[in-house]
Amino acid sequence: MKRGIQFGLALAGASLLAWVGWITFEIRKQSVLEEAAPADVIVVMGAAEYRGRPSPVLRARLDHGL
Repeated sequence: MKRGIQFGLALAGASLLAWVGWITFEIRKQSVLEEAAPADVIVVMGAAEYRGRPSPVLRARLDHGL
């Protein structure tokens, strides 16, 4: 009985390690792909605009985006 429990725990632990390893591999594989594509437009989410002038937060976002 005790041997069966130990085997079950060892199997569960090995399965967990294999799953974590697989997830890590998939994340690393995806992280090196370059998926940026050319676009005709961009969307810059803003904070506010006052009388035709962007707020400081929106200005910073525009500067970063453009």
